[in-house]
Order: sequence, then C-alpha cells, then structure tokens
Amino acid sequence: MLYSISTDFNNPEGETIGGCGVCFLQTMEMIYQLASSYPALPTRSHLFEYQTNRNPFISFRSRFPELSRNYRHFAYVQGLPLIVGEDVFDRTLRVARGTLDMTLG
Repeated sequence: MLYSISTDFNNPEGETIGGCGVCFLQTMEMIYQLASSYPALPTRSHLFEYQTNRNPFISFRSRFPELSRNYRHFAYVQGLPLIVGEDVFDRTLRVARGTLDMTLG
C-alpha cells in the first residue's frame, strides 16, 4: 500500500493546496501509516482515500475541509520572514514543519 501511494498518482496538472503538493500529502500519509501501525502493515488510509490514478486532494478536501483551507495560507506565510534575515530555505522548512505538526500532530 505504501509503495502504491508513493508511485501511483503523478499529478500531471501540478495541483497544490498552498505550498502542499501531492507528493507532500503522500509523504504525510506514509508517515502517519508507519507511525500508527508499525511494525504491522497499514490496513487503511487516513488523510485521503487511496484509489488508483485518482488525485488524493479530492478525498483529502472532503475528509478534512478545515485543514485543506488552512493549507491555502501556507504559501502566503512562506513568503513572510518571521525574523530579519530569514531566507526562503528557512521559511520553507518552517512551513513544512508546521504543516507536518498540524496534520500529524
């Protein structure tokens, strides 16, 4: 299941929600599954319903509409430094950590 999630949908339209692309959503799903079921194999999905060749954002938005709305703000927040001299790499890491904390926390 984890391998299929990571390789099945390649996001040809390049859809994102804020700064979160399909690959980041898939990564969070795999982290959640490993953290919640290891050493057993995962048996069900959490963030999105896995279906072959289907955009995971479709079910993610229906399962977590508020979280999906919050993701839209990340692209804006990523553009704003919190401290003087904070570069784009540090802002991107901050937003990625915040996304993971809010999603998997």
